[in-house]
Amino acid sequence: MATQAISAYGNIGDAFYILSWHGQDDGLEGQDPQFVTGRLAYDLTFNVSVGGFYSSGKKYNEDIGKSQDRLDRYGVDLQWQSEDGFQLNALYAVKNEEDTTTDETTGSSSMAEATDSNLSVYAQYIIAGAEKPMASVGVNYDSYTMNDGDDDWTKGALFLTYFARENVKVQFGWESTLDAPERYENKESRYTLMVDIGI
Repeated sequence: MATQAISAYGNIGDAFYILSWHGQDDGLEGQDPQFVTGRLAYDLTFNVSVGGFYSSGKKYNEDIGKSQDRLDRYGVDLQWQSEDGFQLNALYAVKNEEDTTTDETTGSSSMAEATDSNLSVYAQYIIAGAEKPMASVGVNYDSYTMNDGDDDWTKGALFLTYFARENVKVQFGWESTLDAPERYENKESRYTLMVDIGI
């Protein structure tokens, strides 16, 4: 679900910028749209692009019925694409979040603050034929924290894609939780096989 937004964007030389005023994520109609988000990216040599973003606003709290809790996000990202089909995308982001709770018995409210971070890396290599891709290998790595940095999670994924014909795509995937807090005894892992046939 998208959120309503008013944005301004453009290029200045090799730099790209965007500035948005918008409502809360996943809120189509919004609840007191009070978020401002900006991103600046710059194209370097060798097909490398680096960028940074910052978002700040007040999220909607159902307990108190208004947008009061502050939510800030900021981070840096990097993209690189080689001439022979290798792609790399990396993102490091930090989230600072307030959460107001109300005691149903006394009616008093209290506020807690939490800071969490996320590192995400995705790499893909495309094996191309004479005029079109034949296969690709994709690897994804995610490392993030929850509960104010108390819980550390690490997840990984591998995707193999083969274009058997122009209208036939076969994909094999593996996803797994590589590391999780000790109280989670079962580390999730799954395999998927998908055949996509266009008619």
